[in-house]
Amino acid sequence: MKTASIAIVIIFLVIQLSPAGEKLKTSLPVKGMHCKSCVSMIKKAVRKVDGVKDVTVNLDSGKVELEYSTAQSLSEAIKAIARMGYKVVDPDSVAQTESKVNHK
Repeated sequence: MKTASIAIVIIFLVIQLSPAGEKLKTSLPVKGMHCKSCVSMIKKAVRKVDGVKDVTVNLDSGKVELEYSTAQSLSEAIKAIARMGYKVVDPDSVAQTESKVNHK
């Protein structure tokens, strides 16, 4: 829990440094997904998070791909996944793997 809290603070600080209105994308390795129902439940929960623009869940790779607008969005998405009983693997690395999305 302490690690998750630290990760959330780091993510928040990193995102606060990015320009307003910018969309960000990251990949979250998630443990505990076993079937299509897991995929569906995670998508449904994460889509409800304010600021999440898009979510893709890949059962084969065990990853949740997110496009979002704020650190709070990412933090809340991670919490939503955890509340459902799944574990985001190494949330500290999430801040390091974010990328900006350019829509031209």
